[in-house]
Amino acid sequence: PGTFTADDLRRAVPDAPSPYLPGLAFRKASTRGLIESDTAQRSTVRSRKGSLLCTWRGVVEVMSE
Repeated sequence: PGTFTADDLRRAVPDAPSPYLPGLAFRKASTRGLIESDTAQRSTVRSRKGSLLCTWRGVVEVMSE
């Protein structure tokens, strides 16, 4: 699986009801163990003013036999 950022989600859902929605969604997914932080970079979205941006990846579960 590839990596993704909150900026990717903002571009996919430009008319989100709140600018905080991506952060909340990523925090909840991380807390539930569905995604994990991979790397960090600076945001290229103008409204984020170059703030730190985590790159995430989905967690692959290994099923026990």
